[in-house]
Amino acid sequence: MKLALFAVLAAAGCDGVFGLQHIPERMRDAAPGDVADGRTLCSTFAPAVEYQVGKGPQGLTIADFTGDGTLDIATANAEVGTVTVLKNAGNGTFEGTPISAVADIGVSQVVAAHIDGNNTMDLAATNAGAGKVSLFANQGDSFQSVGDIMTGSSTAPSGLAAGSFAGTSDADLAVTLASSSRVAIFLSSGGTHTASPPIDVQLQPTQVVAAKLDDDDILDLVVANAGSSTISIALGAGNGTFGNAYHLPAGSLPRALAAAPLAPGMSASVFVVSSTTGSIDIFKNEGAGELSQDTMRTVAVGALGIAAGDVNGDTLTDLVVTGSTGGTVSVLEGDGQGTFTPRPPLSTGSSPYGVGIADFDGDGHTDLAVANSGGNTVSVFLGCH
Repeated sequence: MKLALFAVLAAAGCDGVFGLQHIPERMRDAAPGDVADGRTLCSTFAPAVEYQVGKGPQGLTIADFTGDGTLDIATANAEVGTVTVLKNAGNGTFEGTPISAVADIGVSQVVAAHIDGNNTMDLAATNAGAGKVSLFANQGDSFQSVGDIMTGSSTAPSGLAAGSFAGTSDADLAVTLASSSRVAIFLSSGGTHTASPPIDVQLQPTQVVAAKLDDDDILDLVVANAGSSTISIALGAGNGTFGNAYHLPAGSLPRALAAAPLAPGMSASVFVVSSTTGSIDIFKNEGAGELSQDTMRTVAVGALGIAAGDVNGDTLTDLVVTGSTGGTVSVLEGDGQGTFTPRPPLSTGSSPYGVGIADFDGDGHTDLAVANSGGNTVSVFLGCH
């Protein structure tokens, strides 16, 4: 099954950047729309097209849910307790009847993952109020509930990341427990999930991403702790357990983060947005999983979502950040060294939240999807138009 080739963040997280190829240094300074060595570099977008989803969408994830080779969009709709899947018609439009699955009021994050051991892309979603993670198996034209992972009524599960933490083909889950300052780990085997030792982090962890931070080809975890204005890093052992977390200061009230290599061949760096100041902390990877805070740039007050991936086609990681206060999404073009240059913001629907990066229409250019929690829609921006 096909996943987005770029980092996807839902009010939050991503599992890294995939499918990037090295290109010559001379191409990196080409202006948007220039052509170098036959490859078009472009970071312009057509005006947004709005698609209706459930009320109060927050988290967003992108994958091929219908098995047709194109990328679809799923949202977690907090106010009505549902997950909506928008089906791609193959050309970057999503006009067909959406698929809906019932979770619980307060569902906030959703990830695509292999849940039941077959080859279809399933869904997992966190429900903070109910103290659980809802699991949905893909039935082709519907999603069927296959049970819940209970984390406890007072644990407030919020952030969610999926990946192979124990080296199997099934998707394991990492869940932030905001009320207990921990990250719960659940290892998957044939559709069942078994708890692995949790990770102690800091106050009010709200989001988690899985990425390879060192050179051992094993997924590690990065956590945004809103209550202590820090991030926590826990390196994976490859058997479903993680080492003790270490902590770094971040901006005020960090609620969203992404991880991706700054350039091909590098380990993942980490990007964290402050929802109060709208600033981005950039933690450059110094190797061996050691992150150092490099720069901070103010993007938009009320930033609630961030995604990292190659937006303009130069193979270097760019950032995409939602600004809920102004109703915008901003693209910041990276130079591969940790410096990012903002382009003019794009207008979204009301109160943009989660954001994802993918090629929806198959033209080789990056497109954007934004969940608008105030407008009950998803904005889709087709790239290089």
